[in-house]
Amino acid sequence: KFPKYFFLIFKPKIGFSTKIMYNKISKNNLSNYKETATKKNLYAVEKYKNDFDKIAIKENAEIANFLKFLSNNKNTIFSQMTGSGSGCFATFKKFENANKAQKLFNKKFRNKWSFVAQNNYMN
Repeated sequence: KFPKYFFLIFKPKIGFSTKIMYNKISKNNLSNYKETATKKNLYAVEKYKNDFDKIAIKENAEIANFLKFLSNNKNTIFSQMTGSGSGCFATFKKFENANKAQKLFNKKFRNKWSFVAQNNYMN
């Protein structure tokens, strides 16, 4: 079972090469998120983590700021990059919360692309 969630998706102008990101993976940066853990973000949610986040956060302040801003939203379940980067998303239980987060995001990060989407309930 996978419940219905709502996602605030955003894409910074920067992009990362998947090949280069995989070349940066090492034992030192795999699944070691304790130094950035907070109660409301991805890093505290063990099963949802993305090992590329740590690399991107170190290398790009914009992505670090996006993820930090959204993970500190009281209604965010978790936030992370979509894969090897640079698209990111934040997850919410209610459409209203995702929509409100998008408005706050757009106010703070002017001229950045964002979109609210939902998944289908899977049983």
